[in-house]
Amino acid sequence: MNISELILEMLQQGKRVELPGIGTLESVPRSAYHDTATNTYYPAGHQLAFSTEQNGDNTLQDVLADKECVSPEVARQMLRNYVDALGDKLQRTGNHTFAGLGTMKFDPQGGFSFEPADDVQLDVGEDRSMPIHDVKTYSHEGEADPFAQFEEAAEEARKAAEEARLAEEARIAEEARKAEEARLAEEARLAEETRKAEEARLAEEARKAEEARLAEEARKAEEARLAEEARKAEEARKAEEARLAEEARKAAEEKAKQEELSVDEVFKPITAEVDDKPKKEKKEEKKRKSRWWLLLLLLLLLCALGAAAYWYFSGRMGKTAVQNVEQVEPQGERPQVTAENSLTFNTDMIEYSDRDMMFNSERVCLNMAEYIANYLAKRGYTGAMASMMERVRQYANQRMSELLGDRFAVQRIIPYHDYIYDFNEPYLKNLRADHARVTVQTELMNMDMLDEMLYRMVDELGILPDAGGQWTAAEVRQVKEEERRVLEERKNGASKDAAPVVVNVSNDSKQGFDIIAGFYQNRATAANLTAKLHELGCDAYIIDKSDGYYVSMGSTSSRTAADALFKHIKSWYEGDIVIKQW
Repeated sequence: MNISELILEMLQQGKRVELPGIGTLESVPRSAYHDTATNTYYPAGHQLAFSTEQNGDNTLQDVLADKECVSPEVARQMLRNYVDALGDKLQRTGNHTFAGLGTMKFDPQGGFSFEPADDVQLDVGEDRSMPIHDVKTYSHEGEADPFAQFEEAAEEARKAAEEARLAEEARIAEEARKAEEARLAEEARLAEETRKAEEARLAEEARKAEEARLAEEARKAEEARLAEEARKAEEARKAEEARLAEEARKAAEEKAKQEELSVDEVFKPITAEVDDKPKKEKKEEKKRKSRWWLLLLLLLLLCALGAAAYWYFSGRMGKTAVQNVEQVEPQGERPQVTAENSLTFNTDMIEYSDRDMMFNSERVCLNMAEYIANYLAKRGYTGAMASMMERVRQYANQRMSELLGDRFAVQRIIPYHDYIYDFNEPYLKNLRADHARVTVQTELMNMDMLDEMLYRMVDELGILPDAGGQWTAAEVRQVKEEERRVLEERKNGASKDAAPVVVNVSNDSKQGFDIIAGFYQNRATAANLTAKLHELGCDAYIIDKSDGYYVSMGSTSSRTAADALFKHIKSWYEGDIVIKQW
């Protein structure tokens, strides 16, 4: 698609054309006028206007996506490439001519400008008016104006229209005022209703609180009344018992007098019975204590028998388990676990089920998915993503089985829960699994191993590379020559007397687009990476921003140039780099 022709077509349709970073072209109405120099009458039409103002209009992008039947993202990339190429040409040559439109110029002092062509045609169609040549004019000075009556009528009509417009504006203003008054009245009504509802709610809460307080007071009063009645009943009971005791004593005295017996003789059986009661209670208490001691001795005896049986059987099981471990694993690869571990904890006792292995392997694949996708994109085999992830999953399963394989475990005869088995064991289990995942991910980030895995898979499955993803022989030769040159420079510049590398620091990007090799919070770390890049022959520098330190491997003025520089750097630099626009 020729974007220049599309711009002319959109301008002929009366649409705005915004070129990001350059300016805006638009077709503006032009009044009819008479050129007295050429006696030519030009009817009303449109003329081309250019301004550097921009408001983010995406009309050109949408029309381009519709014309080319592509997504908005692809159309945005096409437009950005076109604008970058146009900007590069304007900065390089100073001007660019649009066929059928005019010439755009660039002045480093004044910026961008546009000069329309003399034969630009914006008003296209069958009914467009053409200029009229050889138009005669005359002067009627001193004569009555034949159009005065029409001008007066037009003036009266204009005044009437102006009065009608003012009346309409007054009516609309009055309606707006009334509507505003009604809105304010409605808001006041709602506020009043809200206030009354809030007052009612507070009153209801106060009423409920008062009822609760009165109920609490009534409850306390009832409890006090019942306590007082209980106290009085207790006092009455004690008084009644005292009265009955006194009556019994008096009756006994009366009976003793009648039988001529002493009071002591009368009360002797009663006193003996009263004295024997504590002795009987003490005997019963001694019997109960004897029974409890007997039960405690029996319990201790059972515990001793259980402990003896436990030590005997656990010792035999521990020896058998250790013998099994020694038969399966070579001596020295696993520490020997004795039977005493049945009551303690050993980190080698941790076991991982098949489900745990699968979970950790899938975690590794999930974490490595984006890295593998970037690796395949660099190698030009994006279509091999599914097959590559399957190979990665197989490798992760194998390594997880090796790192988290069979472990020795001793089962307790008497199962119980404690801190170690409820908290410490799950924590150590997750910690060891995390270390194993980090180990496997580190191994999978090795480019040599990934290359071997990819090329073996390509040979076995016959996967084809992406279109244009493979380097040509000339590009490969250029990369090899660049690598040899860098190695020679490093070898020649490795002497002790070599001058130290000076790290350049800037507060902003040099040209707007940078190839970023790292971002650090520590300036010393960023300086170390910059020095290493200098040793590789790269003129790197540090961009000191408020949020940290960016290490740039080069700066360009356009996105197109940044893409080219990115491809060149990736041909000899193995680290991760990104393009950042400031």
